[in-house]
Parts: sequence; structure tokens; C-alpha cells
Amino acid sequence: MHFDRPTPLEGEEGLKNWIIMFCSELFEGMKEESKHAIIENVEKGLKPSLCENGVWFANYKRIRVIEVKG
Repeated sequence: MHFDRPTPLEGEEGLKNWIIMFCSELFEGMKEESKHAIIENVEKGLKPSLCENGVWFANYKRIRVIEVKG
């Protein structure tokens, strides 16, 4: 089975915090102002689909597998 598992991120900066936590290596060697500009653009682009009532959601997927011995 494959299904959506939207997971709320903490605080108003939830997406920004998630990006910094899991993608920080992508910003290595980059100026802070460039890093912040990229994150702001990502937030603007994703807000309509991943932010609801001021709460950011990670768009995780869940895969459930059942083994059958034959």
C-alpha cells in the first residue's frame, strides 16, 4: 500500500527549519543572504500546497508491504 502521510512541522518557520535540518549540505559555501533568498522562494512556491492555517506540513509518503510465504 502507498498512501499520503502529511506531517505537521513545528512553528511558523517549520519549512525553513526542515530545509536547514535536512538540506544544509546544499548550502555549503553559499552566502547567508543567498541561502535565505532560496529558502524564501521555496516557501513562496510551496505555501499554497503545504501550509494550512499557518501550519506547514511535510508531504511524506508511507509504504506498507506485506510478505506472503509461498
